[in-house]
Amino acid sequence: MAVRAERRDGAFHVEAVAELRADPRVAWQVLTDYDRYAAFIPDLDASRVLARSADGVVVEQRGRAGLLFLRIPLSVRYFVQETPYRSVRSRAIGGDFRELEGAYDIAPAPGGLRLAYTGRLVPDFVLPPLLGTVAVRRSVERQFEAMAREIERRAGAPPGG
Repeated sequence: MAVRAERRDGAFHVEAVAELRADPRVAWQVLTDYDRYAAFIPDLDASRVLARSADGVVVEQRGRAGLLFLRIPLSVRYFVQETPYRSVRSRAIGGDFRELEGAYDIAPAPGGLRLAYTGRLVPDFVLPPLLGTVAVRRSVERQFEAMAREIERRAGAPPGG
């Protein structure tokens, strides 16, 4: 697993990738199980589907972010577009971010799949450039690792993709 974060053009940009021993259908089931995210994603207290249509899904989430000893409560409402077994793309339509876009992409790989995440975020609160980048990277790392673990758990694969 590899995770990168950097700050440029006033936004935090993140990338994460992992090779997993799982079928893309299992990964898809986990990625789109929004109502259960809080059960396996750290720092996420609640996640629920508010609406579903042919255009996409509206998901509301509440949680907290950490910066040193500070715990910042966060809430966000996403519009999510799903391309079955290939990608889940989201953008914030409300909450504590001026901008927040993310995408999970699933691709075949030897022995399973490659799960990649890319994101761009501009919080609606102050994050110091260097400490903010470290905090964002650690948060994405923890959450992406938890997502990967859950995919492998549901696939019945030994952890550690």
